[in-house]
Amino acid sequence: MEAMKSLKLGFLSRLIFKWQSQATLVGKAMLPVLLLVRLVTLGAAVQAAWLDDEKEFICNSRQPGCDVYCFNEATPLSAARLWTLQLLLVLASGLVFLCYLIHLTNQEIQVRTRDGEVKGHILGVYLACMAFVILVEVGFVVAQTLLYGFWVDTQYVCRVSACIATTECTIPHAWEKTVFLVIMFTASCVSLLLSVVEVVCLLVRHAWYTHRLSCFSKPPAGSWLMGHMGQMQSTEEGLLQVDDLVHTYKHSCCWFLGPFYHLVRVFHPDYVKPLLMAPASITVKDELIYGHLRPWLGQSLLISNGAVWSRRRRLLTPAFHFDILKNYVVMFNTSANTMHDKWRRLLAEGKTNFEMFDHITLMTLDSLLKCAFSYNSNCQESTSEYVSAIVELSDLIIDRRQKILHHWDCIYWRTQQGKQFKKALSVVHSFTREVVQKRRALISQQKETEADSTKAPQRRKDFVDIILLSKDEDGQGLTDEEIQAEANTFMFAGHDTTASAICWTLYNLARHADYQEKCRQEVMDLMEGRDRHDIEWEDLTNLTFTTMCIRESLRLHSPVQAVTRKYTQDMVLPGHRTVPKGTICLVSIYGTHHNPTVWTNPNEFEPERFDPTNTESRSSHGFIPFSSGPRNCIGQKFALAELRVVVALTLLRFRLTPGVNPELGSSPGGVRRLPQLVLRAEGGLWLQLEPLTTPNMAEPQSD
Repeated sequence: MEAMKSLKLGFLSRLIFKWQSQATLVGKAMLPVLLLVRLVTLGAAVQAAWLDDEKEFICNSRQPGCDVYCFNEATPLSAARLWTLQLLLVLASGLVFLCYLIHLTNQEIQVRTRDGEVKGHILGVYLACMAFVILVEVGFVVAQTLLYGFWVDTQYVCRVSACIATTECTIPHAWEKTVFLVIMFTASCVSLLLSVVEVVCLLVRHAWYTHRLSCFSKPPAGSWLMGHMGQMQSTEEGLLQVDDLVHTYKHSCCWFLGPFYHLVRVFHPDYVKPLLMAPASITVKDELIYGHLRPWLGQSLLISNGAVWSRRRRLLTPAFHFDILKNYVVMFNTSANTMHDKWRRLLAEGKTNFEMFDHITLMTLDSLLKCAFSYNSNCQESTSEYVSAIVELSDLIIDRRQKILHHWDCIYWRTQQGKQFKKALSVVHSFTREVVQKRRALISQQKETEADSTKAPQRRKDFVDIILLSKDEDGQGLTDEEIQAEANTFMFAGHDTTASAICWTLYNLARHADYQEKCRQEVMDLMEGRDRHDIEWEDLTNLTFTTMCIRESLRLHSPVQAVTRKYTQDMVLPGHRTVPKGTICLVSIYGTHHNPTVWTNPNEFEPERFDPTNTESRSSHGFIPFSSGPRNCIGQKFALAELRVVVALTLLRFRLTPGVNPELGSSPGGVRRLPQLVLRAEGGLWLQLEPLTTPNMAEPQSD
């Protein structure tokens, strides 16, 4: 019984969390619309109640052929218009009520999952009042329909001149109409009052946050009400704007997106550290940023909070143990070899200019499929439906973030992009569901036959195997749905970020031939005397200078530009500054990595910064490409291992120089950065490749 109750609560939690961000956004956006509808309805009610209502007659003449129905067209409000306005009012009120109800329910769930305290009593009282008004207004619509019907003929013409003396006129529904208009006028006043309360509360909340955040510097804003709405850009200019903020404000500033969202942007290690190192129990991933990923990733480690997150983290940690990562290095080599074989064929055909993101994204997807599912997709050589769907989902999420109307599910799922998203999502989810179900059945079958058969060599366990076998302290594992969510997250978070890091590392080395040659010599020294030029696990610690270049590239071109957090309690920062609970904290990884008070010449590529003998001069939170603290990237060791393998093998086999975008030609401004889900380049990142011959070494085997 308890298990069934827990299952129901889990479903409710997933449902509420899925809709919470859209509900909050729609609820806030509907306030001015709702206020306008109520003002119009109130004006109509006043007009109908105060003007002479005895304008509608049913006239019967005693003369044959003289029966008439007279309607004075000066009647201020027809029944059809009144019905339409009232229906709009009910729908608008109901929508806002539903939004706030979801938000309040979400607060209750957060209390249960984190044992925190969220005060929602005032909101509850408000919801009760709004529910009462909605019920009364629904009654009005029903009553009006009974009195007038759905349609009213407005083409009445009064023809009484020939039989005025013998015409008897009566007023239909006079008493009912009077009562109806009086009650509607009263309810409209109450409804208007609630709307005014909503707006006042919103403005008071905005003023309260403005006051509480006055301890932080505030960049120039368009107005007190709209704040910095529209000033954040996902372009090269947006990154330059962050540079200006860092130079001007040194460590932090506040940022307002209208009266709705209040942010604190931090870009100094002393301010970053207390936020990222805060206990996971008080840390919440912000739905405004991560909510669009939920249909794809579900309640996974990346998005979940509280006890759900803590349990997932414990169960997933074994999948990234060093002993497991050793097995993955073989797959990194195989995927890199496949990509290099393809490059050699293209070079033989006369092509020397390559767009890195296209090739390397396919390579990282190929290696992840091998590591996660033991699945050889051959996606680098031929089209894979699953890989194409993942790439399409990533592009559609970027597109959705840039279109404000698409933030609402009710609109987005009816657009062409929303339908494409659902189609690609179906492909991805079907693939992972089939893999998980087959693997679970295989593991069960192996357990049944294990006792009856001689011990056979065990195959290498992949990501799905490990999390299928993981158990918590109560002996419970993850459900199929939870494993699918984590597998989808592994593919999403692993392919784009790692591909971006590899591309920008190769780009930086292409621009610095001396560093490139030093890395190449390091790899060649490591490979000396070997028959095959494959990187082994033990080699990774010996790639000292190559690792320094990788880390400097991660600093200069971090794949993820920022992370956001919210906290269930006030957070104290240096300088007697306090971040109120519920405020969105935007930790700028880019700003921290380019802060001149932290890094000398922050815009220059200088790998010597990461010399292992120079650790004392670096701040513990000055370099955070994988975030930090309890909610840091669980796969950072996996990513660094793949980075070192692919970069080392690429430098061993090819010489890199900056390329030219064939569509744009040579540009005096150089590469323009493009911060999306990860850092990319406008028009792609192009490099020139020159094949190298390495003597005394066999050709790689791409299997």
